[in-house]
Amino acid sequence: MSARDPSAPSASLLDAVVTRHPDLPISTDDLDLYRTDIYYVSEHLPIGIAAPRSAADVVALVATARALGLSLATRGAGLSYSAGYIPGNARTLILDMTKMDAIIALSEQDRYVTVEPGVTWAQLRQALEPLKLTTPFWGTFSGLYATIGATVSQGGKFYGSASRGTSAESVLGLDVVTGNGEIITTGSAAGVVNSSPFFRNYGPDLTGLFLGDCGAFGIKTKIT
Repeated sequence: MSARDPSAPSASLLDAVVTRHPDLPISTDDLDLYRTDIYYVSEHLPIGIAAPRSAADVVALVATARALGLSLATRGAGLSYSAGYIPGNARTLILDMTKMDAIIALSEQDRYVTVEPGVTWAQLRQALEPLKLTTPFWGTFSGLYATIGATVSQGGKFYGSASRGTSAESVLGLDVVTGNGEIITTGSAAGVVNSSPFFRNYGPDLTGLFLGDCGAFGIKTKIT
């Protein structure tokens, strides 16, 4: 286990984050673990790990990052091997998205499900099994305990890909917190009138912009 040296310059940054978010789980345990993925090791330790529990928490953390000049890196189960979520500099705060693990909506009739990013493929499979349903793409090479948010952020492929394509091909829409703290909804559900995952509105669909981006373009808080 490694903890942040209280005399390090980054300690004051973390203190500022904690002061702004007194009710949010923020840790400095296992920082060495959080600067790695399966393959890569960053030369930088993160200043800490914050665990948002809602979209509102994410919006607040983005505001803090902007105010303090921090980088944010979003992490799921930590099973990737693309360097997509390890710290790129010494002012990086890791967002552990696994606490956002609710299945928000599951429509047996319309055959769609909306989840928070920390839901695992195992969790989704368990929810769908009694209905004898599955999603077209249903899991990554990293395993069923990989999270759905991280999978679509990494452009994951494996279970179901031979016939149904990558994880991106199964995504109908997203809720994303942008770098200025705005929440946007992409896909058909973004419609002001008769919004649903299936009603096609005029105008561009921005969903694909945020798939395979490793969280660089925005932080996903809902996936349909």
